[in-house]
Amino acid sequence: MWGSAIAHQLSLRPGVRVVGTASTIDEALELARLKHPVVSLVDLMLAGDSGLRFVRTSQARSLATRSVIVTSEPTPWAISQAREAGAVGFVAKDDLMTGDNVWQVVEAVANGGQFYSETALNKHPIGPQGNGAAPTANPFDLTDQEVEMIRCFSRGMDTAGIARQLSIGHQTVRNKTRAIGSKLGVSGRLEIVSAALRLGIIVPPTQL
Repeated sequence: MWGSAIAHQLSLRPGVRVVGTASTIDEALELARLKHPVVSLVDLMLAGDSGLRFVRTSQARSLATRSVIVTSEPTPWAISQAREAGAVGFVAKDDLMTGDNVWQVVEAVANGGQFYSETALNKHPIGPQGNGAAPTANPFDLTDQEVEMIRCFSRGMDTAGIARQLSIGHQTVRNKTRAIGSKLGVSGRLEIVSAALRLGIIVPPTQL
């Protein structure tokens, strides 16, 4: 519904052609391959998937589109992940309430610029040239090993497999699982993975 509303607003703008909307990341990638959109507005979370996968995959496949991530939760972690993936903008849905707001984003990106909304800038400032400064720490104080553990959870690995992968003991895996859950405010591996996907800490495992 949100995508259809945005598409309608853009279609009213003279000289703008909306090539399509998609309800899944795979549909969006196929549209980008066939229609060659200049700009793609991509929801961070779409049908249980991550918009970051669209950005990474479109880059890997050399699809000629410039991606802007759109979300209702512009966390610093998600913004930094979007930059690393190759997105040229990050916008809160609240900042796209009118057709003029949407066009401001699309026009800037179509002309080769970057666009980070006021909400995103307040969360994670960018440098004077528009290049995002590397974050000094993630907002959840997760270690690199803990992020890797979350990736292992997302792949369905059991305790023994994670212990082998990270060269740690079984009890250490269990202790770190509780610590990660505490940092994210959830409990259990499924909730950890769900929260990590929603926040942009990880993207779904996928074959490009």
